[in-house]
Amino acid sequence: MDSEASVASEDMEEGCCDCPCNCNLKRDGGSTAWIRSVKRKFEELEEGEKFVIPGLSYPSLPVARVQIENECTALREIVSSQQETIQELLAELDEERNAAASAANEAMSMILRLQREKAEIQMEARQFKRFAMFLCTFQDVY
Repeated sequence: MDSEASVASEDMEEGCCDCPCNCNLKRDGGSTAWIRSVKRKFEELEEGEKFVIPGLSYPSLPVARVQIENECTALREIVSSQQETIQELLAELDEERNAAASAANEAMSMILRLQREKAEIQMEARQFKRFAMFLCTFQDVY
C-alpha cells in the first residue's frame, strides 16, 4: 500500500500542478524549458452541437492533446487547403458563368434567326395574298 501511495505521489510531483490531470507540462531535469501541449475538451461533441471547420476532422475521443507546433502546422495546412478549394471553386464558377453567357448568346442568335425567318415568311404570305387577289380581280374582269 505504501509503495503504491509513494508512486502516486511521485507522479503528482512530476506533473505541472497538484491536480490528478495527467497533463504533459513536465519540466526537463529542472530546466526552464517546458514541453508545451494543449489539452482541449470537445464538449460540443458530447452535447451534439459542433463548430465545424471544413477540412478538419475531429477525433472521436472527447479529449485531444496536440502540441502547439503541430496545431499551428495543421491550421496552416487547413488554411492553405481551404484557399486552394476556394480557388478551384472560383475557377469552376468562372467556367459556369462562361457557359451560361455562351448559352445566352446562342439563344439570342436563335431568337434573331427565327424572327428573321418569320418576317420572310410573312412577306411571302403577303405577296401570295396580293397575287391571289390580283388573280381574283383578273378573273372577275374576264
